[in-house]
Amino acid sequence: RAALRELLGAAGVDAAPGGFVVPATGRRVSWAELAALLVEAGRPGLDEVHTFAPPTVTWTMGVHAVAVVVDTLTGGTSVRRYGVAHETGPSLNPRVVDGQLRGGVAQGIGGALLERVDHDPAAQPLSATLADYLVPEATDVPAIRLAHLDAPSGLNPLGIRGVGESGIIASGSAIAAAVDDALEEFGVHVARHPMTSDHLLGLIEEARR
Repeated sequence: RAALRELLGAAGVDAAPGGFVVPATGRRVSWAELAALLVEAGRPGLDEVHTFAPPTVTWTMGVHAVAVVVDTLTGGTSVRRYGVAHETGPSLNPRVVDGQLRGGVAQGIGGALLERVDHDPAAQPLSATLADYLVPEATDVPAIRLAHLDAPSGLNPLGIRGVGESGIIASGSAIAAAVDDALEEFGVHVARHPMTSDHLLGLIEEARR
């Protein structure tokens, strides 16, 4: 109101349906007209903020399927095939959704097979560079097949579901299960991450004794 009084040179301005009214003259000013006046005067414009608090999180279901090959002579593991089926609601940008899922899987491959943090007895980090702290290269990540299930959430007006973490949450467990299955005939059971080549080779050699 203070800004409107200044812009109109009016002593008093009252709120009215859809905007304001100047009691002395009866002039009415809508919200749109006020916004235009503010712009013309070089003043800050109008902001409108809405908030929505859903009753709970938007639960999302999905499944990861993995095929791996484990070299029993070196303990090295390669992920050959990977697929993700995921519930989505309306997708604002399908390419971003696909990239989010594929990026999460790539990060999960690193956490499952490569990324190990080592320290010496004095708690000094031994894996402080990418020469020691290994991350997946492009050749470590296979083509990832995606299936989006059109399942809008009933917990919000837009039916949206989150996809930000769906690529990584299940990937570590899925890869571990695939490695465990591949080494079942050797009596090897994996129970930790990362499943580095030296760790798997140690399990294989121990099982052979």
